[in-house]
Amino acid sequence: MEVFFGAAVLVLCYVFLRLLNLSNGPAPPTLYYRPSDLNQFLLQSVPLLTLRYTPPILWGRNGHLQSIIHSLFGPSRSKESRTGECFSVQLEDGSTLTYTLYDTSKPHPAGDITIVVCPGFGSSNRSKYIQAFVSLVSDHGYKVAVLDHLGTTDNPLTARRIFTYGETGEFRAMVDDVMRENPATRLIVVGFSMGANIVCKYMAEGRPHNGNVICCVSAGQGYDAVRGSNVLMEWTGFRRAYNFAMAQGLKTILQRHSYVLFRGNSDFNLSAIQSATSLQEIDLAYTLQAGGFSSLHSYYRHCSCKFTMHKISVPTLLVNALDDPLIPEDMLDVPYNYAMSRDNAMFVLTRHGGHLGFYSGGFIIPDSETWLHRLLLQYLDAMSNLAIEQSKVNASTESLLDSSQVYENPSLCASSSVGTPID
Repeated sequence: MEVFFGAAVLVLCYVFLRLLNLSNGPAPPTLYYRPSDLNQFLLQSVPLLTLRYTPPILWGRNGHLQSIIHSLFGPSRSKESRTGECFSVQLEDGSTLTYTLYDTSKPHPAGDITIVVCPGFGSSNRSKYIQAFVSLVSDHGYKVAVLDHLGTTDNPLTARRIFTYGETGEFRAMVDDVMRENPATRLIVVGFSMGANIVCKYMAEGRPHNGNVICCVSAGQGYDAVRGSNVLMEWTGFRRAYNFAMAQGLKTILQRHSYVLFRGNSDFNLSAIQSATSLQEIDLAYTLQAGGFSSLHSYYRHCSCKFTMHKISVPTLLVNALDDPLIPEDMLDVPYNYAMSRDNAMFVLTRHGGHLGFYSGGFIIPDSETWLHRLLLQYLDAMSNLAIEQSKVNASTESLLDSSQVYENPSLCASSSVGTPID
């Protein structure tokens, strides 16, 4: 009996260790980049790029727990919610987008800088992780404009559509309005998850205000909706369960605005929408018809920044976690190839963090600020200070911010990066 009890304890300890991934210790992020003056400057100016990222000891090494806790509770700093000024912009198709502009109580040493933020799937300015990010950066002198994805707030729709995974029109309209209100401000473009895909697509379009952009930041995105739609239907890593949860959230948004979206319109199969258990089923029953797409493949390809991000010219930081349950490692060849083909980009890959979690410190209760938000603040400060210094030197010397040379064969540069190539 004692032998049986001892064996049972050992088995339980093993299961506990495996579930919480306690044997997989903390480590610095793996960095992929080409050697350049800009990247060398960042390595010296952004300490978190080279320091060990330590998640909460008990649960922080499990990507599922990081992701779920992020989704349910957000960072503890999100309790310090800020009040901003709400703006609305009428679009050509009759849609009305809203965004919130948060001012800062103290100016940034580098001058007037506005961070334009595109949140993730189904998010708005009131999302907890967005509020935590706004609270942190506004305390350090940045103004922040946050897009509300169409349909994610209680504001009534004024046209028969909601947000999509890759539409840049609403973000573009927000940026245009921010610049119209304050033409002298410099911009920093930041996107989270789905919003990161949108901002990368936006920057690749070469819009008029791109000359005002200091840098672009992408956090926790999948880059390729074609491949992503397939992996979300797999049970590996419980991705099918996450797909189901996101589909329920999207159905809630459609239901909230059903009077505008579906009243007097027989083009949609409402029963198929109501019974859908995946995003793909909703896209088949609703999104294709609403957007005029002929197939899921054409729609997902249209939404993916993978096919256009090579046109981005500004300095770009790409951040992902290896244990993100929504984005398997084999989809990270996109940011790897991008970072290894130009001098002004860096791909940061952490061992832990889940999907936008990146909680750090503590045994059970994490620090009030996530590792991701602190990394972004350090990067934004470094790039903002560099921008003001370069504007002083300017003209006669080449700017580090203009180091956007593209290399056709990124594999030739793999030995120059910290880490190993991603297959």
